[in-house]
Amino acid sequence: MPEALLERLPEWLRAQAVVAESHWLDRLTAAMEMHKGQYWADVEALATEACPPLELFEHGRDWLHIGKEMRQAYSRAIRQTSNGNNGGDDTVFAAARAASEAFLNQWPADKRHNVLIGAAAYLYAQGAQNGEPVRDALIWQLGEKREGSGREPGIAQSMLAALRQISLLGEPVWTNAAGALLYYREANCPKCAGVPVRLNGVWLNLLNATGKCRYARMSDVPPAERAQAKARIADFVQDKFRGMTLFTEVTDNNRVITRTPQGNLFGYVQRDHELHAVRYDQWRIAWAHAIDGNVLAVLEPAV
Repeated sequence: MPEALLERLPEWLRAQAVVAESHWLDRLTAAMEMHKGQYWADVEALATEACPPLELFEHGRDWLHIGKEMRQAYSRAIRQTSNGNNGGDDTVFAAARAASEAFLNQWPADKRHNVLIGAAAYLYAQGAQNGEPVRDALIWQLGEKREGSGREPGIAQSMLAALRQISLLGEPVWTNAAGALLYYREANCPKCAGVPVRLNGVWLNLLNATGKCRYARMSDVPPAERAQAKARIADFVQDKFRGMTLFTEVTDNNRVITRTPQGNLFGYVQRDHELHAVRYDQWRIAWAHAIDGNVLAVLEPAV
């Protein structure tokens, strides 16, 4: 008999079974396992590059800081519950869900979709880190388990509704053409926005490029001048930076940097994002958001 079916026999009968040396079902099973492994490897690789459309970031811009606070509440609950927890993952996930829902429920019902879109924009703007996909479990949490079976509607369902509200997801449709099937009718959704990249030190580089003095270290900049430079970055991200072409370059000490068309240093690519940034040597800023003088950007190839 094929080895693939051996485990289906009761234990007392397995010792008596004669396993074929080469059976077509075993070869098929091995090929399917290999295909499954390759499929999930491709899925994981794609997940590290996936990025939502620009509309998500635009709608979430004004709520990005609230989304960050929601993420902090979620992470804090996980951290606190994990310390000395003997209840397993279910206890941790339940605490995280409760903390997330409590944070969300602080807001009026007509504002909660903004909070979720802000959280999504914040999470996806961080990009993949250390070769892992974006950690977006916060916005895809299922509801509480029911006593019988199934779950209550959770944050995941609210997230789907929020995406529909900003026209990034169609309405759910039931069809019986080939059996009962629930799907979301596709809206005219634009292509993937690009690659999320964090650029550090932008405020200092702008100050050195436009000011009278050049500073070698951030600590050398007087506090008032530093605050002014960071405020300029916050003003520039919505107009002057959008559409700007950046050129990537690898320095002698293996840091990936970006330069403006004039050759001025724009920003240092965060270490976790360097592999994405060097895929092209010319990028265009499709979206940007300032954080303390640094820039969270979504870059699209300029070539």
